[in-house]
Amino acid sequence: MTEHAQSVVIEASHPCFPGHFPDNPLLPGALLLLRLQRLVERHMPPWQLVQVKSAKFLAPVRPGDTLDVRWQAEEVQAQLRLRLQAFVDGRQVCQASLLLERAQ
Repeated sequence: MTEHAQSVVIEASHPCFPGHFPDNPLLPGALLLLRLQRLVERHMPPWQLVQVKSAKFLAPVRPGDTLDVRWQAEEVQAQLRLRLQAFVDGRQVCQASLLLERAQ
């Protein structure tokens, strides 16, 4: 099993924030997962996401937050299983289990 870590900043200027929610902006869970998918795929070629097996959103992600993302990867047969956690200022905001396959 290999371990990886990477940080990513959530841009305060992202267009989702004014409408989600106007007086209390937070990053929607679907966009958080998309951001995590892009991060993992960029650092783990030639693997690509094929399934989100589970995802839990434990705390809000706000404009300008820096996500500290950690994941463990285990290759099983022709697939890569990831256990992923994301933190903001040491507070866990997300945990997910992902399944990846080699890109064609």
